Amino acid sequence: MRVLYFDCFAGASGDMILGALLDIGVPLQIVQRAWEAVGLKVQLEVKEVVRGGIRGKGIEARFDTPRLAPEEMRRRIEESGLSPRSREVALSALSFLEEAERRVHEKGHGFHELGDPDTLLDLIGVASAIDYLNPQRILCSPLPLARGKVMTEHGPLPIPCPATLEILKGVPISPSPLRIENLTPTGAALLKALSDHFGDFPQMKVEAIGYGAGSMDPPELPNLLRVILGFCAEDGQRLWVLEADLDDLNPEILPYLEGRIREAGALDVVILSNRMKKGRVGVTVRCLTEDSRKEDVLSAFFTESTTLGVRGWQVQRWTLDREIVEVSTPYGPVKVKVGFKDRRIVNIAPEYESCASLARQKGVPLKDVYREALLISRRLLGDRR
Repeated sequence: MRVLYFDCFAGASGDMILGALLDIGVPLQIVQRAWEAVGLKVQLEVKEVVRGGIRGKGIEARFDTPRLAPEEMRRRIEESGLSPRSREVALSALSFLEEAERRVHEKGHGFHELGDPDTLLDLIGVASAIDYLNPQRILCSPLPLARGKVMTEHGPLPIPCPATLEILKGVPISPSPLRIENLTPTGAALLKALSDHFGDFPQMKVEAIGYGAGSMDPPELPNLLRVILGFCAEDGQRLWVLEADLDDLNPEILPYLEGRIREAGALDVVILSNRMKKGRVGVTVRCLTEDSRKEDVLSAFFTESTTLGVRGWQVQRWTLDREIVEVSTPYGPVKVKVGFKDRRIVNIAPEYESCASLARQKGVPLKDVYREALLISRRLLGDRR
């Protein structure tokens, strides 16, 4: 299983997270295309900097975009052509920021500095970089909090800022020796939206390491965020199977129910025909979810269906390491999912949505696009099988 671990030994900001992901190998063109998709006009300079004797990537951005209300940010993300995963991460982090600002500041205070285009740059840049790396699991260290004060458009505020602390509800924290704002609201929101779990280093085989630099260079600690990409050494993944039998739900609602369960965090959902008591025909709705999303998925079951009870048990899941590649076909580019076992390709599968989109654009059968993508993928990747 491919794992990404954020080691926030000094803290985190949106720029530090993005710098670390670029340093670990995400091409700059990937995030630039994502910014263009949301209409963000930016001139970006990625620099090699040194913090405490350690090199890392620093980011400086100049914008030709005015401040944006959160509603405008949301609209741009939703109407963009970004991947579902990128949109989900960016919208989730934006929701954490909105809710924190609403709870902490009086009505009508607005987004202030968080309305700067830099916020949208960080949300979209990080989300698209994660989509490119495609880790199956994202983990993060407990987040260190410094003390002191910082000047904002709201006036002087304590460190950590109230909005940051609001976002950190439910997230493990630890003290920091720094006297600067070492954890920003955007950094906290992104890490909370991305991370499946907060804790110590996982057992893993390290593949790559990246460092993202903060703008300040305090003497107490290198102002860097470290990200580690590798393969998890754990034997399988512990998940929950949740299911409910339904015989009184309008069948037209089933696709909507499936969608809501997926949105709540289910990794997979199946609907099975079932013969229930008194000979009634019904269905069993069954899903697979991580422990951290179990309560959200249960809530979707109870809210969106007619069930009075949900069964559940834990299972172990083993998966192939995966990678998304893009191949050129006579109809256009197609994304292909590649499965690895011990770094050897054992499965190749064109992505349905990618093939279906091309089939509609070109007016050709879906099966023809799928067949071409599979043949070309096998030819290009054959030497790695």
